Amino acid sequence: MDDITFDRIAVTVSAGWGRRSILGLLAGTAFGRLTSLSGLDEAEARDKKKGGNKKKGNGKKHDKKKKKRDKPKGEPCGDGYCNQTQCCHLGQCVDRSLCCTANSDCNLCSRCEIGLCVPNPDMNGKACNGCLECANGACGIPNAEFCEDDQQCRPNGECCPKCVNDTCCSAREACINPGPFNDNFCCDKVVNQPCGANEDGTFSECCNLRTEECVDGHCVLKPACEGDLTAQGLCCPNGQVACTGPSGPFCAPAGHKCCGDASCDSSQVCCDPSQGLCCARGSCGERQCCTGGMKSCQGTCVDTRTDRRHCGACDSWCDGPGLECCGGSCKTIQTDEENCGACGVACDARTQRCVDGQCREICSLNQPPWQNACDDGVDYWCCPDGSTRCCRLSGRPHCC
Repeated sequence: MDDITFDRIAVTVSAGWGRRSILGLLAGTAFGRLTSLSGLDEAEARDKKKGGNKKKGNGKKHDKKKKKRDKPKGEPCGDGYCNQTQCCHLGQCVDRSLCCTANSDCNLCSRCEIGLCVPNPDMNGKACNGCLECANGACGIPNAEFCEDDQQCRPNGECCPKCVNDTCCSAREACINPGPFNDNFCCDKVVNQPCGANEDGTFSECCNLRTEECVDGHCVLKPACEGDLTAQGLCCPNGQVACTGPSGPFCAPAGHKCCGDASCDSSQVCCDPSQGLCCARGSCGERQCCTGGMKSCQGTCVDTRTDRRHCGACDSWCDGPGLECCGGSCKTIQTDEENCGACGVACDARTQRCVDGQCREICSLNQPPWQNACDDGVDYWCCPDGSTRCCRLSGRPHCC
């Protein structure tokens, strides 16, 4: 026995492990030692056999192939290595999920002792996951005591309303308990109607909405329908529209169209049946109603005042060079006096011109003709020297 193994056994004894655990540890250590030695002997015998049969040479190709076949090793343990899914504990390779440094590394039913997760007897019978309980370090025994009185525990740890055996009814269902001589079953509340409430939260009957209705706790046949009838049997009189949404059948006002759990009038369209969303015509896009001046183009809300692909109207493109959509019209922003360089940027029409997307002073351009007509007698006259002197003689303006 080497010094490391002896030290580990000493730690185990000081931790208060029983005689059986220590003997098991000694046996495991000895067996691991013998196994590793026998494994080495067999490996040496195979290497000698292969060495005697191989041809002479420098052995480089053989070494390369051997390196490719080598599997990645895990952490060192005893006289060998663990695989990637294991860790080393007291010289033995164990599943990595069992190794720990604190109780938080183990499941709720175990605790950490000398680096290993072991069953915690103090947790037996206690809840570990939903309505499951601990048993010998494992979490997996359904226990209805952790659920409400009218619920049962599913094998996956979920509490659900009591019904037949381990079957739980969904949120859209109710449990029907017709009595001791008939099996329980789940009634779909969207298609049918639970009828006759029992004291334990179940019902005694499940009425067919198409042909029956619940009267005084019993399913009875409906009278003949004189109006519109839904697919699920709801009768809508007086010209009302019979609709069936996710929450069940309902009667909509006359002239309406069904839209999920809602109905739309003649000025609207059903934009999204799953939300019961009705929008004004031309304003339905992306499962929402387009607002704030936005319009629906190909099912998308866009601003036709600024969108280059839908300028002023859907599919009206501003696809020329330098064109932008400004106020619903395509403008050449390089030369447009009202939209110079960008939409809404206006030049002073009396003193400026839009050149290459910038508002430039007329006189700063310094290009002939030098004179530019005065505006209603206002003194503005471009002269060859770049000044703006303007004189009037006999009503004809000229450079002073």
